[in-house]
Amino acid sequence: DTQDSVLSIQEIMGVITEMNEITASVAGAIEEQNAATAEIGHSVEQAAGSSQSVSTSIIEVSSAAEQTGTAASQVYDAAEQLSNEASSLKHTVESFLQGVRAA
Repeated sequence: DTQDSVLSIQEIMGVITEMNEITASVAGAIEEQNAATAEIGHSVEQAAGSSQSVSTSIIEVSSAAEQTGTAASQVYDAAEQLSNEASSLKHTVESFLQGVRAA
């Protein structure tokens, strides 16, 4: 009877030891998972910041492109007007020269 009790206590101690090992293993896994979760959170935060930066840059580039298009249109209009004035001046000079030759 005493020997059975000793064997039972040894078995219980073995089970308790095994449970302690499992508990330690689970605790280690939880610690690793917490570290991984923190790292993922940090990465997501960085990605969000980078996305915001990219969005801001795209808006700035779009605005600059729009301003460049407006400036190009103005330059085109000025060049067209200058071409018309040059044509008119050429016609005036030709008329003047015909008048001088006829005199």
